[in-house]
Amino acid sequence: MKSHSDVVIVGGGIVGSSIAYQLASRGSSVTVIERDSIGNHASGYALGLLNPTNETGNIESLNHQSFKMHKELLGTVQEESGVDAQVLTMPHLELALEESELPELKKEVDRINAFSEFKSTWLEPEEIRRLEPRISDDIRGGVLVEDIIMLGQLQPDARDRSGGRGTGSRVCFKRSNRNHLRKKSCSWSTGRR
Repeated sequence: MKSHSDVVIVGGGIVGSSIAYQLASRGSSVTVIERDSIGNHASGYALGLLNPTNETGNIESLNHQSFKMHKELLGTVQEESGVDAQVLTMPHLELALEESELPELKKEVDRINAFSEFKSTWLEPEEIRRLEPRISDDIRGGVLVEDIIMLGQLQPDARDRSGGRGTGSRVCFKRSNRNHLRKKSCSWSTGRR
């Protein structure tokens, strides 16, 4: 018997896994092929900082839309996968270390505050040192952005639960009759599932 999927995605990082999840959520049968465990490389070891306030220009609105989608889907994905993403909401400081950086950085306060999900404030050097006494004496000021999201790193057992088994992974996603995604590891062989 041959294996069949509507879509095959090569790469089980955050992008490949997200695409697989979205397609499977819409009824497609999806197979993700990854050379190691799912989320085992950059996606599994990255800082995990979700901060769309860093980008400006053409991609800025896309970053904010992605951030909103992430917040909306996070609970569902954690529940369906059984993996705790170790979500932290935390403040973030963007610092000016030279006088020449002050005008541009001060403009960031209004730009960031234009997005409803963020609040930013300009802080003078002494206010920053009250927050973090070990900070460099070279700071000239900074923007405090509240409510940035940081995801914890997936531990090896969590990566394995998300589909990877040893070296090389093939993960299939299908809709169950209860309208929940069902994930199962599939063998590499096209003769078995």
